[in-house]
This record gives sequence, structure tokens and C-alpha cells, in this order.
Amino acid sequence: MIKEIRREDWETFLADFSAMNQAKVLDLVQEDKELGSNVLVKSQPLIAIEPDLEDENFPTIDVIVGELGDDRPATLTHSVVRPKSLYLKESENGVLVGLIFEAENGRTILSFATAGRTDDMVLNL
Repeated sequence: MIKEIRREDWETFLADFSAMNQAKVLDLVQEDKELGSNVLVKSQPLIAIEPDLEDENFPTIDVIVGELGDDRPATLTHSVVRPKSLYLKESENGVLVGLIFEAENGRTILSFATAGRTDDMVLNL
């Protein structure tokens, strides 16, 4: 089941989503209309998802993953440039599967390695 998140709710939703799912292991795939599908991250923990929607001409959503245990953390930041739509993906049982970020040039798919529940999330959908 896929639920669209209203644009006006993105910042609050992503802040809640990040807090509740921090350190959960995920895969991140980018599907580009011209370049095809590319696995960006395989089995890495989520650090944060940070929207920067202030600039209407160049809004971005940064997905930050990696390990924070060392003095020099190994992280990767993937920027979804000019996002158009955001979707929450759940199984039929209400189990959280991931997120889909639609953008001008394609989409980015965040999938959790171990599905979680969305019962405790505040979703005003």
C-alpha cells in the first residue's frame, strides 16, 4: 500500500520519520529516467532525512546514511533534487516498507532491510 504525503506535511513527517527510524538498516536505489536504476546504498543505517524546501527553485531532501561510531564517521548523503512527490510504502498489514521520493529526473526508493511498524507515527494522511 502506498500513501502520498502532502507537500505541506513533508518537513514534519520527515522529522518524525527520521527520529523513529534512525539506525534502521536500509537500501537506497535511484531510478533515473535517462541513466536507469542504480543502487546507491546497500544495508546501511539511516542517520537522518533532512528537507531543505526554502528555495522554491531548488528544493532538496537529503537522505543521510552510514555509521556514526568513529571519530571519522563514514556517511553518504544522497540529495533528492526538486522533489515533486513523497510516498510512504507499507505492506497490507501496515508494516513500514520504506519511502518513495519522486523528482523531475526519476525517483529514489528507500527500502528497509527489516520492515518496521508505522503504528506510533503521527500520520495526518
